[in-house]
Amino acid sequence: MLTFFKRPFQLRRVKTGDGYDEGGYAIKTQWGEPETLFCNIQPVRADKQNALSLEVQGRAYNRAIILYAEERLNVAGQHTVDGDVISYNGVNYLLCAEQTWDNSLHFSIAHYRYIGLDCWKEDA
Repeated sequence: MLTFFKRPFQLRRVKTGDGYDEGGYAIKTQWGEPETLFCNIQPVRADKQNALSLEVQGRAYNRAIILYAEERLNVAGQHTVDGDVISYNGVNYLLCAEQTWDNSLHFSIAHYRYIGLDCWKEDA
């Protein structure tokens, strides 16, 4: 259980999107109502953001965060859907990558680690 520095943040889980309907038209992504997720979020320093470029599938962004959570979240590009969106300091971040994280090497706290980018725009 992740107990250190856990705070509440607003999360919107992806419901539908990507893929095509029976007529061959793209299905527009939709997100659910905001819910509370208790997690830890750390902003990525500007000098470290270039190292993320391979992990975020070429998406353009200005800011990035690293999110640590106890539960599995949806990431853009997985299972042909867009990712969940989390609000941090008034900015919405699209979860774009799940990082491999070996808990046995550093922490005894089970968690998942995600990269969020400020590239998400509702109804864009």
